[in-house]
Amino acid sequence: MTGTSLDIEVVPRMVEEILGGRQVVDVQPAEGGTDDVFFVTVEMPNSTRECVLKACSFVEPPRFGSNRESSTS
Repeated sequence: MTGTSLDIEVVPRMVEEILGGRQVVDVQPAEGGTDDVFFVTVEMPNSTRECVLKACSFVEPPRFGSNRESSTS
């Protein structure tokens, strides 16, 4: 993982917020890669759903925003 400071304990709260309070059953961090990736199992009304949560940080956030704007003009 890349050290985005996303702790595994925060993942259930994030997913529950995004998915409207759905219960997170399991969280497993992915090994390797360039970003923080978590495999998340979420309880749904009639089953469970496997999800992937990916978190990354940009080296130069202000520059990223300006590049995005210039590419759309």
